[in-house]
Amino acid sequence: MFLDIVILPPADIGRAVEKLTAKLARSFLLRMRVDNRKLYPHISLYHLVVPRGRVKTAVAEVSRLVAGQKRIPITLQKVRGGKVFLGVSVKNTQALFRLHQKILLGLRKFHVGVPEAPWGAPQPVRPTPYLKKFGVDGVLNFFWPHITLLGLKNKEDAEKALRVANREKNLKNFLADNVSVAVVNKYWQVYKVIKTFKLK
Repeated sequence: MFLDIVILPPADIGRAVEKLTAKLARSFLLRMRVDNRKLYPHISLYHLVVPRGRVKTAVAEVSRLVAGQKRIPITLQKVRGGKVFLGVSVKNTQALFRLHQKILLGLRKFHVGVPEAPWGAPQPVRPTPYLKKFGVDGVLNFFWPHITLLGLKNKEDAEKALRVANREKNLKNFLADNVSVAVVNKYWQVYKVIKTFKLK
């Protein structure tokens, strides 16, 4: 099962993301968008493929890892992206990075294999040390916390879509009060939440 250990933003952020991606969908052709209904806004801490028989054990390990974890201030920055996917950057504070590191090191024993890159993004050309050790590349030195907004059908639209997204976004900073275990699709986007653990 393809899991993602995530921070779920509060309801007002979810509604703001829904409104922003709906507006962008009226101007650009999309391959997917985070609509807060079928796909949920989130900040990923660690993507990993876990055998179905070990999912319950992995969830229990997340519970242990976040026990006593304090809430973390989340600072939202500009919308960034490549040629396909756009996301709202999150300031990589020491507290957020330490949580990412704790989750990563605590759960790497559960990961099996390397998941396919998000549909529409290039596949890794060759295995890297991070891929071999953790199953994914975007961790530790390459950790980029963000909230994905959408995936474009036409890469030529990326520059204009970024400008519009940064002009129209109305997202406020918030206090992260949870770590959740979720299931993701071929775009690496959350469509189901298995368990949410509240932070202190």
